[in-house]
Parts: sequence; C-alpha cells; structure tokens
Amino acid sequence: MPSTPAMTTGMMLRIASSGRITPIDAMPTPDLAVPYAAPRSTQQQQQQQHRLKVRSRSLVHLTPLRPDGTKLWRLRANMAEEYRQRLDNNVEKLVENFKGLIKTAKIRDSANTTRESFQSSIYATTLVQASESLLKLVSEMKLSLALGDFEGMSQNVDTTSDELLKR
Repeated sequence: MPSTPAMTTGMMLRIASSGRITPIDAMPTPDLAVPYAAPRSTQQQQQQQHRLKVRSRSLVHLTPLRPDGTKLWRLRANMAEEYRQRLDNNVEKLVENFKGLIKTAKIRDSANTTRESFQSSIYATTLVQASESLLKLVSEMKLSLALGDFEGMSQNVDTTSDELLKR
C-alpha cells in the first residue's frame, strides 16, 4: 500500500502503510500544490480592490474619529485601517478558496481524482483557517469596542489636565 500525504496545520506529512509519519520537506510534484491562478489584468485587480475596500468600509463601524491631531485619533485610525486590511484579506481568502473548492468538486476523469481530492482538502483547510481568522477579527473588534471607551477616557484625561493646568 503506497504512502499517502496528509495535511495538518500548514505542514505536509507522509503516512506510510506501516503507520510511520514523516514530514515532507519538499513536495515531490506540483500536483499536490495549490493550483496556480492565472494573473489578472491590472484593471481587474483595481476593480476587485475597490469593491473590497467599499465592502469593508461599510462593514467596519467604529466610533467616530475626531481629526484633532491627538495621539488617540492616530491610534484609532491605525486600528481601523488594520481591521479593514485584515477584513479585506480574510474575505478575499474565503472567496478564492471557495471558488477553488467548487472547481475541484467537479470530477473530470478518474485518473486525477486523488490529486483533486488533495487539492480540495487543501482548499478546505485554508477556507477553515480564513474563517477562523475572521472570527478572531470579529472578537477582537468586539473587545476593542466594549473595553476601549476611548472617548470617555480621553474626556477624563482632558478635564484632569485642564484642572491641573489651572492650579
């Protein structure tokens, strides 16, 4: 019985018929790799990036920012931009892997079924990883909104500093 590769958290393993598990340092054939996607034209890339930016901006609702030059505003702006970028990346990964999973679900001939099953397992694994990353992002956003009452903290600091300056 030939050995079969298995996918575990980003590392390829080979499981021999004897039950011995060995890591695969280099993939022997490109058949097990994620299939190469044809490069898109720059116009298509720009359109997709614009759609993702518009979608992510409509999904991410943080407390309003005040452009008064404070460190707080810069911190919030950086945090919001980081959330948007992570959201864009996660949604893009989800869409690409779901498309790849659908493409490999079609059975074309019996000769390539093992290769396609490995590809579909890779797509499914990366789809799960992207969804877990998206869930982690959502929980981080909830925590930052619930625990990070920056407006209240900023007002307290401003009033305290004004009182101290008056003395």
